[in-house]
Amino acid sequence: MNPIVEPERLLAAAAIATTWIVWTILVLRRARRAKGDREAATVVAETAGAGTPAGSPTFAVDASSSPLLLAVASQTGVAAALAGRTAQRLRAAGVAVRVESLGRLDESSLRRAGRALFVASTCGEGDAPDEAFGFVRRMSNSEAGLHGFGFALLALGDSSYANFCAFGRRLESWLLERGASPLWERIDVDGADTAALQRWDEAVLALAGADTAVRAVARAGALAGDEALPAGHSAFSLWRLVSREQMNPGSVGEPILRVHLEPSILPTWQPGDLARLRIPASPAAVLRDFSIASLPEDGRIELFVRLQRHGDGRPGLASGWLSGADATALQPGGIVELRLRPNPGFRLAGAHDSPLILIGSGSGLDGLRALLRARERDDAGPNWLIFGERNEAHDFLCRDEILTWQATGVLERFDAVFSRDGGSNRYVQHRLVERADTLRRWIAKGAAIHVCGSRERLGVGVDEALAGILGDEAFASLRESGRYRRDVW
Repeated sequence: MNPIVEPERLLAAAAIATTWIVWTILVLRRARRAKGDREAATVVAETAGAGTPAGSPTFAVDASSSPLLLAVASQTGVAAALAGRTAQRLRAAGVAVRVESLGRLDESSLRRAGRALFVASTCGEGDAPDEAFGFVRRMSNSEAGLHGFGFALLALGDSSYANFCAFGRRLESWLLERGASPLWERIDVDGADTAALQRWDEAVLALAGADTAVRAVARAGALAGDEALPAGHSAFSLWRLVSREQMNPGSVGEPILRVHLEPSILPTWQPGDLARLRIPASPAAVLRDFSIASLPEDGRIELFVRLQRHGDGRPGLASGWLSGADATALQPGGIVELRLRPNPGFRLAGAHDSPLILIGSGSGLDGLRALLRARERDDAGPNWLIFGERNEAHDFLCRDEILTWQATGVLERFDAVFSRDGGSNRYVQHRLVERADTLRRWIAKGAAIHVCGSRERLGVGVDEALAGILGDEAFASLRESGRYRRDVW
């Protein structure tokens, strides 16, 4: 296992550095204004070393211009956090910024803005984030022109997937086809690529007209503190593995482990949020996100981890380490570095008495369990759980808890679908079709739907089933209103 750095000391140092950086930026801004205005084109030209293509138009911004549009397409909050960081840097340089979800924009709003920065994630195998669904739908049916519109794009992705940064690339193509002009070349970020993020910061500050000294200070801030925590994010801290137990003994599938982690000081989080773990690996540790199955009042974090295997049978990096299957696996009493990540796109939607439909399979029950625990605590309902796995005898996760919820009325409805029982090969999406009339009634009463599990084995099939049951327009409206929320991988 890699040695664990003392994150408390690093956080303290980052906090001191960040305070000094903000103070210095303010001083330098005053000094810059005292010198008088520079020609914006000269400043923007300085970004050539940061990837600005020769001949690109310049759209300088300053404190007197209308707010600069910063459009965000985020699934788990990473893009939103980076957009927040970009907005902070621009405001420190004296630029007014308006941050908007991409899903709320269309061509007319882009034309009115005149220029925009985009921060866009890619999900799964090239999909757009759920919050961008409305924009994707509108742009696929529009050929309106965007001549004179200037844009820059930060595309987030994971190069382990075949369609790396595919949504960002698609968004760029759509803008270019309609006559928009790039302020600089698209910047792709693979995971936590700090070099790419630094290029973005440099180009953004040059666009803002920040002088060289201000940009140097901001660069120092990026290097000193930028796990420098957007609002709601915690720092990495040390958690101890208390226990782990197999939830599906005898299953024909890979084991699912219930992993219990406890901290020295308990932070807070909301149901639907994620735990980011630093997994020891060579040559460097990797980060993995997990849905949280517990609530803060439990005094611990619980994760449901299914062991993954490579084609040659080797256990997956993160699941092997957490489940105990790997030779160097985490053992009870061992320490893991963990930080909490807000996941607003999966937090509870709707009012206290709004119906809630929860759809999941396998280890995807983890995120749904936290939501149901919160609804039970708050005496909120009605609630409907639809859960799928292989065999009832071995794969009925959290059986006693679910049956108690059903008996006490926490669950008004419960549907279990076990695909290997009775030779039916029926899955969750088939049960949705069978319950179509009931589903429509719940939706008409304002129900929100939360889906948690494998994108390929669950997410795609559920999307298709709901579109068929509700109709394309009604399903699109459900997504755009925030009443269809997914935590899929």
